[in-house]
Amino acid sequence: MDPLDHLFQERLAQLEAGESEEKCLADLPQDEALGLRKAIALRDIAHLVPLPGSFETQRADFLRFAKEKRSATMNLNPKKQGNRWILPAALAGGVITIFACLVIFSLVTGLAGMKFVTQLPEAVREVLPRQGGDSAASTTQAASPTQTAAIKPQAPQNAALAGLYGLVEVQDENGQWAAVQNNAQVQAPQHIRTGDLSSVTLKFYDGSEARLGPNSELSVDRLVVQEDGYRVISLTQISGESDHQVAASKNPESRYEVDTPAGQGTARGTRFHVTVSLTLFVRFDVDEGEVEFTNLNTTLIVVAGQSTTCAAGQAPSGPFFHEQGEGRVERVGATWRIAGNTLQTNTNTVTIGNPQVGDWVGYEAIVLLDGTRIVYRIFLLQREQKNQFEIRGVVETISPTQWGISGRAVQVNETTLIDAGIKVGDTVKVTGFILSGGALTATRIQLTVDMTSLKFDITGVVQAISDTAWTISGAPIAVNSATEIEAGITTGEVVRAQGQIQEDGAWLAQKIRRADENNREFMFVGQVESMDPWRVSGVSFETDSDTQINSRISLGDRVRVRGRILEDGRWLARNIQLLEDVTQNEFEFWGVVNSTDPWIIGGVALAVDGNTVIQGKTAVSRLVHVKGEVLPDGTLLAREIIGQDLRQGCLTMSSAVRQINSNQVVLFNWQVIRLGGGVTIQGEVQVATVVLVSGCVGEDGTFIISNVIVIAQLKELPSVDGSYFNWNNNSDDKNKDKKHHDEDDDHDD
Repeated sequence: MDPLDHLFQERLAQLEAGESEEKCLADLPQDEALGLRKAIALRDIAHLVPLPGSFETQRADFLRFAKEKRSATMNLNPKKQGNRWILPAALAGGVITIFACLVIFSLVTGLAGMKFVTQLPEAVREVLPRQGGDSAASTTQAASPTQTAAIKPQAPQNAALAGLYGLVEVQDENGQWAAVQNNAQVQAPQHIRTGDLSSVTLKFYDGSEARLGPNSELSVDRLVVQEDGYRVISLTQISGESDHQVAASKNPESRYEVDTPAGQGTARGTRFHVTVSLTLFVRFDVDEGEVEFTNLNTTLIVVAGQSTTCAAGQAPSGPFFHEQGEGRVERVGATWRIAGNTLQTNTNTVTIGNPQVGDWVGYEAIVLLDGTRIVYRIFLLQREQKNQFEIRGVVETISPTQWGISGRAVQVNETTLIDAGIKVGDTVKVTGFILSGGALTATRIQLTVDMTSLKFDITGVVQAISDTAWTISGAPIAVNSATEIEAGITTGEVVRAQGQIQEDGAWLAQKIRRADENNREFMFVGQVESMDPWRVSGVSFETDSDTQINSRISLGDRVRVRGRILEDGRWLARNIQLLEDVTQNEFEFWGVVNSTDPWIIGGVALAVDGNTVIQGKTAVSRLVHVKGEVLPDGTLLAREIIGQDLRQGCLTMSSAVRQINSNQVVLFNWQVIRLGGGVTIQGEVQVATVVLVSGCVGEDGTFIISNVIVIAQLKELPSVDGSYFNWNNNSDDKNKDKKHHDEDDDHDD
């Protein structure tokens, strides 16, 4: 190990052991001292605690991307496409993304961010909703898309905050943090940070933008914008995740820089994503154009479709190709197997949610030049879904081992999580597992609200508190002397608020208490004010292709809206139902069909009638999704029995083209794409081009390529060690860098 690296690591260890900052910084060389100061700053940030929820944004967007034919240039659904390329699953190197399940609920860290969409080129992003406020529907207090688009910096040395969701704070000259709203103006040197369920976009005078994800902090170090087109935008990302869209500049000396605890990235008109972990491990992912990443006098040129990683005090590694996705866990340990894909872990791999074999997880990985996949994040999306249930009903009996819920027996044990204060007569939501004999065992019993009037039950981040009103994830919530409020709640905490919507439209809370870390759901009953975009009782929210919407809904109707507040603070509805169709006693579960006459699914006997909707493949041994009503005698009457698509999943990955033959393309890792029809190809596929390959795997294991998009052109194919990517700063480069800084000083004057 380099002596300076060893010294730096030694001082980090001393810092963690409780030594004073002065002693740890003593006698350190300048670069190492700078890195240690950033470590100290990172250590002192109280809000940087990994919390669940952030992959929800990525999942919702990619589900839409995979299931809708929104554009002629992108269709990942094999049921909707015509001509196809076919690749045996064994050659696919494993499937990344599984979409057999339609329920959205996830556990992820605050560092998970909104990563997937930003890795796609412009042609692909056109079929996806842009994340953040620029095009997303907003909640009650957030700016509308039109308002957000109008937000601009008031002066060249300013950055304007737009698309704000949740809790966003700016640090003043005295080091004090204060919450801000859309159109707040920041200047160098100021810091911006986001809380849980929060995000914001910084708009710069030249048209560039930086979007800060949840639980992240960024400092604006320098803003120089001149009329002649010269600009310098210099930022430091201390923690979390950010997406950058850099406007092209006609002045070749212009720079857009993002400094981190482990190196600096420079771009001059491109899109890229930055991740800074709690361990000071940094990753740059380039979506378009190229980024120069430098640390310890070593610079890598990273082009679209590639990533580089770097730890504090080390030279950068890569560039690598990258993959993202989700799937069923088949093996855990030092080597994971997810959806048929083998993934190696290392000391920088972060696992969130304690996923086990059979669970559904998301992951992000880099691909080494020899084809090895190194996973740097694995996060639980949902526990194995088969034979899990959800019942909403009225509590009839309570005992230490069994509860009666709307005529149905539900077993409980010492591990069942039960909300405090539940009594006979209350309406509850029960989730749990269906045992082999059909018995229901509860893992959680939550107090809920009835749907006979305009009620709400939301979980969100506290933005503001006063004696008469709170702001929770954009929703203004009134409080009074009768509101039960858990003691000690402060801004930035995630809470659950329940109450009633008044005749004048005000939301009056009956209870506000700290929320369970796994709960990010909302439910409210209100009147439809708009359907494009959706707005109900003063609250705007988003929908996607998985949102279940009653086709009979019209303006003015009363509806129940259920969904989830996404990691970046947006509200995504899962179900919009006419109030007249809502019952107190509902159930929902996934299970394998045991019998169809009579209907027995997952060991549970079901009744059907002439109104029961039965769709898809529902034969014995098929996985189905069941919804229905619990009748007064405890009978489960199915309203819907929907066969689930057993498609293995969908894949999006970047790679370089190694060879092109008459009927096949060989990717850099020797994966072969066989030409078998008119797959959509965007751009000219050549040797050494970087391509984004998308497709899905059907039930028979066949991988169907739907789209190949050229996103970059390499000068040559990399060698196995990737050495041609690396270049060391020579004297000319140093002189060029010095010239930049000298000119900066001239412009400032």
